[in-house]
Amino acid sequence: ILSEFAFPSSQGKYIALCEGDDYWTDPKKLQIQVDFLEKNNFYSATTHQSRKIFENEVGRSELFHSNVPDTLHLKNLLDGRMFHTASLMFRAEITKEHKIPNNIVSVDRALNFLVAAHGPIKHFEKVMCVYRKNEGGVSSRVTSTMLKKDFKIIPWISKIYAGFPKYRYKSLIHKTIFSYPPKVGIKEIIINYSLYAAYSFSFFPYNIKPLLPATLKTLPIKILTQLKIKS
Repeated sequence: ILSEFAFPSSQGKYIALCEGDDYWTDPKKLQIQVDFLEKNNFYSATTHQSRKIFENEVGRSELFHSNVPDTLHLKNLLDGRMFHTASLMFRAEITKEHKIPNNIVSVDRALNFLVAAHGPIKHFEKVMCVYRKNEGGVSSRVTSTMLKKDFKIIPWISKIYAGFPKYRYKSLIHKTIFSYPPKVGIKEIIINYSLYAAYSFSFFPYNIKPLLPATLKTLPIKILTQLKIKS
């Protein structure tokens, strides 16, 4: 919907997103981001810190992501989500030139890659929006089959950004498949963990830090959880 209707219909110089139940909390948010982009033509976009609120747990909230660099490059986006979609403002010309695939699941990830392929992204540590998370959200219904569609991002973004690290990205998708969906079989867990680990060595030795907890904590927990479900 965004790629086919919203982006082509936009008339402004910049595009800012705010989907679903999320909301902006700072009246100066848009002006802060526009001012930066107006003064820094080399940057493709700006983002900022968000607060995550858990609607099913009264009083619980946390920052969306801690220790985010103040300047983000595409390589920074290959370890997971560094910022929430409602914090993003980017140059409209980017999506007018390149259409995002409609046969993938993670449109926001594809958009982030596309934007980062056109220049660095400025990140403000100031909290200026809220991400409301609930059990009925789209993320709770994602399956491993759906996640595999995101491999289609590789040939698309590689045509735009020749240096796209496809093996590192494959590692990320396989990690997501074995660790994220609530319903995934033991065989699929093991296969995707193995592929995650193998592809992660494409960025050795930086893979060691995330690989250890994935191996010693996430993998055993996922397998034990599935064994309990079957029993």
